[in-house]
Amino acid sequence: KIGGLNSRTEEPRKEELARAITELRQELRLSVKYIIDVINANPGLPHISRSNYYYQTHKPDKDSGNQKLMDRIKEIFLEHSRRYGYRRIYGQLRREVYGINHKKVQRLMQKMGLFAISIRKKRKYSSYYGVQG
Repeated sequence: KIGGLNSRTEEPRKEELARAITELRQELRLSVKYIIDVINANPGLPHISRSNYYYQTHKPDKDSGNQKLMDRIKEIFLEHSRRYGYRRIYGQLRREVYGINHKKVQRLMQKMGLFAISIRKKRKYSSYYGVQG
């Protein structure tokens, strides 16, 4: 599990690493200290301290109080046939007098797995403009 996180080009986030350690802990029935020591002993794997692991596992979800807003975002998204992205949904929410930041709308949509469908057709490239002949 930890090796799979290391296959990407960038360093895995601490939340992902903590989630993988928790899964390993449940599968192998080993202590957190032992799993973290084994991971940190291997130089090819990402490192995490025990305190950071516990911080990540006990950190409250910052979007837990936004359930009403998430429901409204989903309603707008489905109302417009999955064609609205976060910018248009943000504009719709601003018109409805929600005091909200566009980054929050984007984060919530990513968390819910909502993304707009692109229905535009690509225009064929033409390097010539003007009258031919």
